Amino acid sequence: MVIVLIGWNFVVNAASYRFRFVEKLVSSRPIEIVRNGEMLRRNMRREFVTEEELMSALRQQGLDSVDQVKRATIEGEGAITVLKKST
Repeated sequence: MVIVLIGWNFVVNAASYRFRFVEKLVSSRPIEIVRNGEMLRRNMRREFVTEEELMSALRQQGLDSVDQVKRATIEGEGAITVLKKST
């Protein structure tokens, strides 16, 4: 069973690398979780992102509060991308 799953994973990864439409089928698009300094709690709940996880990601980017964020998104692979407000 494990070998079958690993095989399917390899096939899907190879197909998504070669064919753009397969990549669009198997990967999710980024979801916005902060817009103009305000947390989008519905999107955070849907993606199972807690406020603590978001604040940790902001601190890693050198930000102290959500007010300093223009936009934050959670990418398809789970990473949080932060765009700072211009000063």
